[in-house]
Amino acid sequence: DSSHTESHNSLGVALAMSGDMRNAFHHYFEALRSKPGYKNAETNLVQALAAPESVQECALLLQRYEVQGDRERLQFALSVIQSVSPESVPALLKRGTL
Repeated sequence: DSSHTESHNSLGVALAMSGDMRNAFHHYFEALRSKPGYKNAETNLVQALAAPESVQECALLLQRYEVQGDRERLQFALSVIQSVSPESVPALLKRGTL
């Protein structure tokens, strides 16, 4: 439902503002899982991926999904990144995420 989507996006924004980018990315992805194409979460995700230090945090989150065996979340996150910020893919590749 839309309140779930907005809650995840808002939490992602709050976490990003506090410097917790890894968990911010998680909540942006969760917002997009509950409502694919949700522009606010896509915009926040793209802005977050624009900072090189944030890309590292995103890579660590994706590695966490992989270690936990959460292939569904991992594949979803990778497809979202490829869709909204394809220019981030080389940086993630460099960090051994993809």
